[in-house]
Order: sequence, then structure tokens, then C-alpha cells
Amino acid sequence: MTHDYSAYQRERLDKYLLNLDAIGDGLTKDYQTKKKAEKQLNISVSELNGLDPHIAYLWFRAKKEVAEKQGNKINKDKYQAITTIVQDEWKKTFPKQAKDKNPIDEFGLNPDIRKIEELPLFSFIFSIPFKLNKPFISKDEEIFYLIDNPVYKEKLFGNPMIASTSWKGALRYTFHQSGYPDSDKITIRLFGNPRENEALQSGRLSFYSSFFDKTAFEIINPHNRVTGITKHGPILIEAVPAYQCSLFSLLYVPMFAPDQTPEKIIAEMVTDMELVAQGIQAMLTVYGFGAKTSSGYGVVKDELTGKGGKLAVRLPAPSAIDNEGVSPQRLLPQTNWSFQTLTELPELAKLVGETVTTSQGAGE
Repeated sequence: MTHDYSAYQRERLDKYLLNLDAIGDGLTKDYQTKKKAEKQLNISVSELNGLDPHIAYLWFRAKKEVAEKQGNKINKDKYQAITTIVQDEWKKTFPKQAKDKNPIDEFGLNPDIRKIEELPLFSFIFSIPFKLNKPFISKDEEIFYLIDNPVYKEKLFGNPMIASTSWKGALRYTFHQSGYPDSDKITIRLFGNPRENEALQSGRLSFYSSFFDKTAFEIINPHNRVTGITKHGPILIEAVPAYQCSLFSLLYVPMFAPDQTPEKIIAEMVTDMELVAQGIQAMLTVYGFGAKTSSGYGVVKDELTGKGGKLAVRLPAPSAIDNEGVSPQRLLPQTNWSFQTLTELPELAKLVGETVTTSQGAGE
């Protein structure tokens, strides 16, 4: 999919790239011609008109690398200059962010809780802005790095992140520790079957990645548990420091099987919501996430940041009379609830579940 998108953008940029390449020939001429070419390149790049400048940057960087391998210094310098201009102009047009705001937030990578009405009936969303109480440690996939233990980062902007798959694994582990093994029907309903299972059942939970702004360094000094002597000496580890803020988002979408009655769908949703709320609270404050959780890393403060956490539930639209021609359906007076601490979350989910059950069953 990524290759197809890049190829599509490359085709749209074809004439634009050829024009930049032709203008770039002036960079290899005399001083006046070079300055004129640089000015024309700046104007051309600024007139990108909604096309993807990142693809243009990658295209000319690749041409620079080819010229370098061929030993063609003229073309190497030419394409290096073009990539620099493209990158500089892109930075000017990119939205300027506040110092305390993560630029990745502009891309809407987390679900918008205000759009709960666009989801299937009886879906729900948890949106929890949290603050780390202890540093967060993870392992990046980057092979070449200044230290041996870099924290996991987003590829484009380099922001440290917690991948959606890591959240899923952490919450599944919390369920396992709470008495719900992988073979339990509720665990399978929420998280799906393991990949090696032939049933291939998808889970009802969808997780979203979380992003941070800063990194720092931690030093650990593992000791032999028997002798008490350090084996390797101090180890430098990159981490997200304590008190950094981010957002945990989780989406639940029920499965509408042909044999399921509305009562069963609601009952499962209420049960799942209460268990997920308990699991989130335990994962974030007790079991932790990331690496070195047994040493206290990867836990958050009980008090939430900003305006607190949100729980939104998708309920049927009001109607005067239902399809059976009986009494009007009574609905909840609200579909969004707030909470200020993680301690409140399980009790809130239980209260909302009881209210949903009562309100949806009243019209039958």
C-alpha cells in the first residue's frame, strides 16, 4: 500500500520533478547563474499546489545517492542542493506548532470522540490523557544509532511513541494477570485469537499509538542476584522521562452476528466495557507498559491531564415509537462522560453500563 501511494504521488509529480531537475542544471554554472537557479527553485517548490513535497525530497535524494555511487560529483552536488531547497521550503509551509504541542497531533491519528455517532451502535471510546509517573523504556528497531538501547520512535518525525500493538499486548497481559487467559472467551472476544489459531477471530478492541515530545537517558546497573556483583557495569538507556504527557485511546466495536439478540449485544457491551475499564486502570497504574515494568518503569499518575478522560458510547437515535409499535424508547440523557482520575474509571464504567442496560431495556 505504501509503495502504491508513493508511485501514485510520483506520477502526479512527474512534470514538476522534470522542471526542478532542469532548473537545477543552473546550479553547476557560474555564480550568477547559480543564484538565479536557486531563486527559481525556491519559487517552484513553494508552488507545489498540494502535491506531496516529501516524495519530491525522496526522489532527488535517491538521485543524489545514485550520482554519488557513480562518482558523478557534479550531479551529486546538484541533487544535494535541490533536496536541501525542497526540505527548507517544506519546513516553511508545515504548520508551526506550539512548544508544548506534539506536531503529530495535527494528523488526527487518534479517534475523535466527538464523532461517536458515526460508529456502529453500542460502540464506545476511551480517551485518556495521561502523565508518566516513571520513565517509559522500549526498544527501537533502528540498527544504526548513537547508543545500543534507543527508545522506539515514529519514523517520520522521530517522536518517541508507544505503538498500538504494544498497547494491545500490555492490556492483554493485564487481563491474563487478572484471571482471563488467552483461551478465555472474553479475552478472545476482545483481543481475538492468537495468530497460530485456525479460528482467526478478530477482536473488538482497536488500539491507537501514543506519542511523546522528549527523550532522556536512564542508567541501569544490573547485579547478580546471588553474588550482588555487577556483571556488565552501568548501561545507558534512552527513555521517555517521567512527567511527560500523551494520550491513550481505545475503540470498541461490537460484532453483530445473525443469532445475536439486541439484549445479548447490550449485555456483552456492558460486560466488556466494565472489564476493559478495570484493565486500563490496572495496566496504567499497576502492571505498566513497555520494558522494565517489574522495576517500576512505564506507569502513569492516577490524576489525568487537561480536562480529564472521556468515555463515549454510541446509542440509538431517539424515536417516538419503535418498529414494533410499542412505547417510546427511553435513552440516556448523555452519550459522553468525563473522569478526572483513573481510580474513578472502573466505577464510572459500571455506572454507565447499568444505566445503558436500564434505559435500553425499558422500551421492550
